[in-house]
Amino acid sequence: MQPLVRSGDALLIKPVDPGEIRLADIILVTRPNQPIVMHRVINCYRKSHALKFLIQGDRVSKPDGWVHPSQVIGRLALIQRDGKILSMDHPVMVLLGWLTARFSLWQLGRTTWTQTAFRILKRLPPFRFYLS
Repeated sequence: MQPLVRSGDALLIKPVDPGEIRLADIILVTRPNQPIVMHRVINCYRKSHALKFLIQGDRVSKPDGWVHPSQVIGRLALIQRDGKILSMDHPVMVLLGWLTARFSLWQLGRTTWTQTAFRILKRLPPFRFYLS
């Protein structure tokens, strides 16, 4: 999940009701015969009694696939880095997450545009601390 989550960061993962998971949330997921991963929700499927989430790492060009709510361990709530706390509920983090999720869906096959947009976004003052 770099650049958002870095080596040395302390993370607070909270249990979450699957019905409360929304687009751009970062969730911890377990899947059979695969390592536990923490990736961003880039799409949600909610129909009748069916619920599933499409997840993808921020620096990965393709989604990992759909995961069932029973595979969700929890949702990333806080990141502690260099004595500072980054709340995933902070408006800047919500906007950054939403933009990343939208870019991930849009960029499937269009990596050049996404990389350029990400480089520009990293230079904007509100995002500089979170992404540099």
